[in-house]
Amino acid sequence: MRCLLALLVGLLLLAGCGSAPERIAATGTDDLTIPTPSPDPDDFVESVTNRWLPLETGRRWTYDASGGRARSRTVTVLDETRTVDGVSTTVVRTLTRSRKDRVISDTESWFAQDTAGNVWLFGRTGPGGWEAGVAGAQATLAMAAAPRHGDGYAAAFVGGRVVRTAEVLLTDGSAATPYGDFDDVVEIEELPVSEGRSTVLSYAPGIGLVEQRAIEGVDLRLASIDE
Repeated sequence: MRCLLALLVGLLLLAGCGSAPERIAATGTDDLTIPTPSPDPDDFVESVTNRWLPLETGRRWTYDASGGRARSRTVTVLDETRTVDGVSTTVVRTLTRSRKDRVISDTESWFAQDTAGNVWLFGRTGPGGWEAGVAGAQATLAMAAAPRHGDGYAAAFVGGRVVRTAEVLLTDGSAATPYGDFDDVVEIEELPVSEGRSTVLSYAPGIGLVEQRAIEGVDLRLASIDE
């Protein structure tokens, strides 16, 4: 009886070994080169229509800000493009105001979407600014076409090295803001390599960034959207 039981157990183990799951198609950041050292302009499209980071010309997001001197922040997709490292990018302006309604930060960022739907950041102005193709900086991933829990990648590559990393924490999160409540939220944690002070960014489908939670930084919550 013991011999028969041992034989049955052995057969079950063999069956388990022979029934490995099928390999599925690449998702998340699979098959992406991040950062990308030599982007091909033909790999990019004119508009940024990513589900979690849609950048429609003229759209403006206004956020309530807390922490530090900031009171509010507006993010506007400008009706202009800028060629960066050979790629035509969408220009996004970010304006931060103090509690006394003074402008304390006015920057631009440059984004482009590839043919697969991934959005890339090609640089930005302001303190710590950089531009892909200049002084060792390279374009990095801003939002994957299909974000996947656990994916990690370079969020900023400047001077020939990674200076900020990103990791997808959730793809089924939620967020409550003055503008409304959201489900199916993607949460991404960004972490400067040298300082270690993280920022968690929450993106809602069809909306974009709805919340930012920062350690020793500015917290943001979406207050309004203008088309």
